[in-house]
Amino acid sequence: MLLRTENISLNIGGLQILRDLNLEIAEGKITSIIGPNGAGKTTLFNVITGRMSPTRGQVWFKDKNIVGLSPFRIARLGIARSFQITNIFERMSVFENVCIAAQTNFPYRSSIFSQVSKDVATSRKAEEILELIGLEQMKNRRARELSHGDQRRLEMGMSLAIEPVFLMLDEPTSGMSPAETAATIDLIRSVGEKVTICLIEHKMNLVMTVSDKLIVLNLGGKITEGSPEEVASDERVQKIYLGTA
Repeated sequence: MLLRTENISLNIGGLQILRDLNLEIAEGKITSIIGPNGAGKTTLFNVITGRMSPTRGQVWFKDKNIVGLSPFRIARLGIARSFQITNIFERMSVFENVCIAAQTNFPYRSSIFSQVSKDVATSRKAEEILELIGLEQMKNRRARELSHGDQRRLEMGMSLAIEPVFLMLDEPTSGMSPAETAATIDLIRSVGEKVTICLIEHKMNLVMTVSDKLIVLNLGGKITEGSPEEVASDERVQKIYLGTA
């Protein structure tokens, strides 16, 4: 397993947000975490990426316990994450946004020659990412001029630019039109051939289409997990999440 959680719990102000979560994310697969609002999905992402510390439990990434590490150190281990709210540099160009992210893989050295080499490598990497996410024709446009869907794709590209082993996507199609959602499904499939992905998503057609495995949360605990077909036929999921019995 690439990542697993062991009895993760989180209490805040007397409220239990996460309850003894034991999850496993297989390498090379696309795993989706679903559940109603307030189920603890984004909070779980925050714990895994070091933005919140669990009350108890452990998170293992490549057999290393990462609880207690800073978000920066966790990112350096190969975990990248996008957010529910688009997080880009709006006044910079699309190309510059990806370059800034890509630069984290080419640490600065004092030699002017190594700096030039870094700029070339960064630019080459940015060009590759823009081609992958389909924004190469918009590279010189300011990020704020992009449609909402393209801004979300840009944010995914920035996450990919740091060359992660594990990519976490928090509602990647939030606010997108049906056409933008379909294009993003294709992008997630393509990226999933290169990087292990875990995503939070409310659009069932998306998770059923792209996921190898679904994990269902409710009230901070795991209800069930399995293939999309297995989860869709689970009566607990139908009642709690889909609203049917």
